[in-house]
Amino acid sequence: MMNVRSASSLPPAPGPFCAVYAPLLPLLNARALSPEQEAPLREHLVDCAWCQNQLAAYTVVEEAVRRQYATHPSPQPLTLEDIMRASQSRRQSDTQPASASRATSQPLPRRADPPEMRGRGGDRRRPKPWATLGAVAAAMLLVVLAAALFAELRSQTPTPGGAPTASVPATSVPAATCATALQGATPATAIPGFTNVTFPAGAVMTTVKSSLGGLSQFTVLETDVCYSGGADDLTGPVSDHHSVIANLLGAGWSVSSSFPYQGALLQSCTGQCYQMKNSRYLALEQITSHGASVFTYHLRLVAPPPNPTCNANFANSPIQGVQTTVEGVPLPPITYVVPDNAAGLRGYDLCSSGTVASITAFLTSALPDTGWTKVASNARCFYSDQCWTKGAAVISWHVGDPTNWGIAYHPATS
Repeated sequence: MMNVRSASSLPPAPGPFCAVYAPLLPLLNARALSPEQEAPLREHLVDCAWCQNQLAAYTVVEEAVRRQYATHPSPQPLTLEDIMRASQSRRQSDTQPASASRATSQPLPRRADPPEMRGRGGDRRRPKPWATLGAVAAAMLLVVLAAALFAELRSQTPTPGGAPTASVPATSVPAATCATALQGATPATAIPGFTNVTFPAGAVMTTVKSSLGGLSQFTVLETDVCYSGGADDLTGPVSDHHSVIANLLGAGWSVSSSFPYQGALLQSCTGQCYQMKNSRYLALEQITSHGASVFTYHLRLVAPPPNPTCNANFANSPIQGVQTTVEGVPLPPITYVVPDNAAGLRGYDLCSSGTVASITAFLTSALPDTGWTKVASNARCFYSDQCWTKGAAVISWHVGDPTNWGIAYHPATS
């Protein structure tokens, strides 16, 4: 009787970002990743069961190779042909009936030892452990195994109904191209205001669309990009100048945990987000492999409003640059801050882009979203027109001039 494995016992399926992070897994234990690569990979591993399984498999392979060469060194090192031959034999045995598999499966022929390895009494002179398989060769071997295993497991990804997807012969389906993966795209060009965002050679993109934006708001630009390249182009080492992320990091972008999806309030990032000096933001989304080394991703860019003209009071402030919050209060983009404390009171002078009306509209919309509640009055409110509480904390603010307005703050413990 055929033993059919239940859907609950099927291995976890790879997620949309597994194609990005899988090539890095073999290098994690070898400590061959930069901090910029390792941090997002470990964060991805926390919630991805598929990549956790792959990492465990690579760990087993690495330990097996180390044991082979450390305790039982072979006269000749394993070659890629040996590995592929054994892998092909395993796949054939998996698709044959059990009886046929037992009848046809034979151990791989043992290689004859070279003459110089033969000695009296069958004693062989073996190379020292790892003499023929250095650390670099071992790492490359694991990368090759990673790519092969990842491609094979992707072809066996379970369908929602629980049945494995049948592999389609490569000759029956035309290879994917950017023309088919992203129809109507044109050659990728620099986006105005984002000259420090570059694209892989030969990339194409859809027409850039803008949304949101306005006074005291970010403008959000969106486009889809397609390129043909290696699987590591989205996660390659910083030294790889063809890497999308390497180019971003090299141009001054840094990883961001937040993103202004709605054009105003910063929210938790749900993908791969980057920022430039708290004023420009970028997100890589929907990264998809179409096979044949063709990849697409959705690019979301955020442009700030024009910089305000601030007075000399802000030039020498101990708080330098654009600020996004102060005392837990979200600030409009773009805002500069100067402390202006008084006895028993924390005060701040602020210079923001926009108008009195747009700054007021931003605050009255963003404060409730961050837990603040407007009250009619409070003894600790310095400004009477806008008084807000959050637990025992109290803030009040007044916007008479967008380039010189104020916030007064009483902490909960005062």
